[in-house]
Amino acid sequence: MANQNRRFDADFLAVKEVVESGKLGELVRLESHYDYYKSNGWYDHLGTLYNLGVHTVDQIISLLGMPDRTNLDVRSIHHPGEGDDYYDLEFFYGNCKASVNTSMCVLIDYPRFTLHGTRGSFTLPPVIHNSGKKKTVGRHSISTDPAPKDRWGTLVYMNDAGVKVTERVPVGCPHYERIYDTLINAIENGVEKCVRDEEVVKVLEILEEATEIAESWKE
Repeated sequence: MANQNRRFDADFLAVKEVVESGKLGELVRLESHYDYYKSNGWYDHLGTLYNLGVHTVDQIISLLGMPDRTNLDVRSIHHPGEGDDYYDLEFFYGNCKASVNTSMCVLIDYPRFTLHGTRGSFTLPPVIHNSGKKKTVGRHSISTDPAPKDRWGTLVYMNDAGVKVTERVPVGCPHYERIYDTLINAIENGVEKCVRDEEVVKVLEILEEATEIAESWKE
């Protein structure tokens, strides 16, 4: 369950809250973007999918479940056949399409999440990268402060009276402790784990297939 902690990122929890509120109506489209600009790619070897994609794919599986079908667009731009520096992974759920996107060739950021439904739309600001920060050894401190207002989401929807409503959606703090709390509860009390085995297997199957596509780009 080590790679499922990002289900409890603050921004993703806000997405989940909005979807569960029903204000979007039937979900039609979800885009997840985690992009960078790196002139030589992130790695000179395969690893972006398993370093980053494992989290963003798992978020979609945790929110929407097992897809009816997938379409995996994976490219090896900077190091053909040796790097996985671009992917657009599409997951289809009836009338809904969700996509997980990462590219090393983005200088103008996309919103972190964009959702559209039959009654409204929701966006969250672009991701703030931590990869350039100096790494510290040992235990990391996770802030319990809510996100500032410039990191809040924007929700626009039609209410039951047919009136367009615009709301700012607060983004709280991450809750990574929940994965450990539920794991302890599963071990001690036999309740279902928050991360099901079949979800872990499905994410790994998607990553394996996507990595094979990246390798096929060898010159």
